[in-house]
Amino acid sequence: MTKPKKLEKLSNFTLAAAKFAAGGFIKSSKELYDERVLTCLACKYYDADKDECLVCGCPVEVKASWSTESCPKNKWRK
Repeated sequence: MTKPKKLEKLSNFTLAAAKFAAGGFIKSSKELYDERVLTCLACKYYDADKDECLVCGCPVEVKASWSTESCPKNKWRK
């Protein structure tokens, strides 16, 4: 698997941030956030050194906290 390049990571995060803003800045519940992070920590696409997803390049703790986000590999429940 090829890690996303810096420009692709920036683009993915910018789109996620725009979606979060358009959705009213609603955060995930504590339960959903914890579930998402635990899913990521056990995922083969998780980069523990950078705390980011190797598919989209987004920081896991930020992306997991935004209710409008989803896993690029569809591993999170809605």
